[in-house]
Amino acid sequence: MPVRFLVVGLAFALATLATAPVMAAQKEKSEQEEKKKSPSDLERGLMIFQSVIKTHKASRRLSWKEEQKLGRAVAEQVFLRYGPRSRNEKINKYVTLVGKTVAVRVGKREADYRFAVIDNREPNAFAAPGGFVFITTGLLKNLFSEAQLAGVLAHEVAHVSKGHMVNAIQRARKLEGMAELSAMLMNKNRNEFSQAVGEITDILFTKGLDKEKEFESDRVGVEYANQSGYDGRGLYEFLVSLRKKEGRESSIFFSTHPPTYDRIKKLKRGALQNIKRGQKLEKRFMAMAR
Repeated sequence: MPVRFLVVGLAFALATLATAPVMAAQKEKSEQEEKKKSPSDLERGLMIFQSVIKTHKASRRLSWKEEQKLGRAVAEQVFLRYGPRSRNEKINKYVTLVGKTVAVRVGKREADYRFAVIDNREPNAFAAPGGFVFITTGLLKNLFSEAQLAGVLAHEVAHVSKGHMVNAIQRARKLEGMAELSAMLMNKNRNEFSQAVGEITDILFTKGLDKEKEFESDRVGVEYANQSGYDGRGLYEFLVSLRKKEGRESSIFFSTHPPTYDRIKKLKRGALQNIKRGQKLEKRFMAMAR
């Protein structure tokens, strides 16, 4: 073998030997840095736990106290925009009694539900977060039994128990979860809070809820009323009589709810299939509410 090749080979070997410690040190350093970047099993466990907690907070409902704070502000707007509370204490007490009877089906919060009759000739009923339920004197005149009244009030109670209004606000504000909405409601930014109240009143009086939420409240309301001992056909009978006036009378009730025919059809094919016959109490209703 020529001498020059031996020299080149020797030089290459010497160079490799010289750089080997450096390369080994760099490799060790790189591995240490990689270990620092990669979380340990304990760190990964903590990260997963924190993620679960964050998800839980984001998906939870508002507390009842938070809902009531929001609902109380909405109730003030209802009275300002739609009419004063009826001065007829007899009818207010009667509606409250029937309302609380169906609200018992919700669970432990029935005592916190508040019912009020609004002095307004336009037939309507609506609910705000926190258990505030309203019915107008105009709607009462369109009812003919306590079972029908129970059905209407149970429909509104269902809106509250299912969190329909709160969820609508969450979607409208494109919030990731209830934790964000909770922070907004409970902080000291009065402007943000007022905007949320305005959005809810806009839904109540202008836009209405998603029709599927209304269908759900019809179904759940029928169940609440029927489980309370009332004839489960009460809400259905009211809707049948109301449909005769649809298109002939102007009311935000029609513009903020799905077509009455669709509601009737849904009930006939769904909730009414499983109801039990109960009390209608026509005479008691007429004596108390007329």
